[in-house]
Amino acid sequence: MRKYFCFLALWIGTRNCNDEPFRINAIICQEFILLLIILGLSIYFESFDFYLTIIIAYIYHVIGHVFQSIFLRQYIPGVLSGIITAGYCTYQIYDAVSANYMLLAYSFLTLLIIFVNIAVSFKMLQRI
Repeated sequence: MRKYFCFLALWIGTRNCNDEPFRINAIICQEFILLLIILGLSIYFESFDFYLTIIIAYIYHVIGHVFQSIFLRQYIPGVLSGIITAGYCTYQIYDAVSANYMLLAYSFLTLLIIFVNIAVSFKMLQRI
């Protein structure tokens, strides 16, 4: 497992797989891969409810980074692109969410699952 993460560290341009930026980038990469897998399964099974809850959770995530930026009074990397993509996502999924408000409730559960995944990933990467 260590060889895999160190290879990933070299691939993304850091020389040390114990660097904090590497850990954050590895977790973001892992989350993106999971998102692509879930999108593929949603397309295959023609059911996009779970994928929509992930997109809603992403919008919550972006809003959290906006508040973080305001609170810290500094730019947080990715906030501007996050605002643009969250706005576009909101526009695209508005009709689906309006038809099924339970997606909003399920999105909080999805957000909790994402937070647990991130916490477990950080713990795993600290052991390496």
